[in-house]
Amino acid sequence: MTTIDNIEANVIYDSAELSRERLFDLVTKCNVSWAQGELRKLHFMTLFAQSEPKFLPSYDEDTGEIGLKPNNEPTYRVRRIAEDSMQCKIRSVILTELGWTPETPYAPLETILAMLPLDRLQPHPFVAD
Repeated sequence: MTTIDNIEANVIYDSAELSRERLFDLVTKCNVSWAQGELRKLHFMTLFAQSEPKFLPSYDEDTGEIGLKPNNEPTYRVRRIAEDSMQCKIRSVILTELGWTPETPYAPLETILAMLPLDRLQPHPFVAD
């Protein structure tokens, strides 16, 4: 058995030498591994967005006023990636299995985080044989 973590094996496949079934199996494993990685990123980006302050100091050059402005960027990025994930064929299948609906990307960050359990998104060794 060859795993992607086994550097000594370093197996590289030529798709022309694989049967259609074997090629499909390997491509599917690669796609699922990639999708799980993207969803782990979403999980940790949500944690980051929760830790960021709700407001940032701001200086308005036109009025000369100094005050606070909403810090929407971290939350916006999480929502954008969550929307993109719902549009991705592979990630949306995983998210649907986790109970996501089309409205979930717009839910509070706590809800998004609760619906991305890391135990279901752990990287698995890529088994080639």
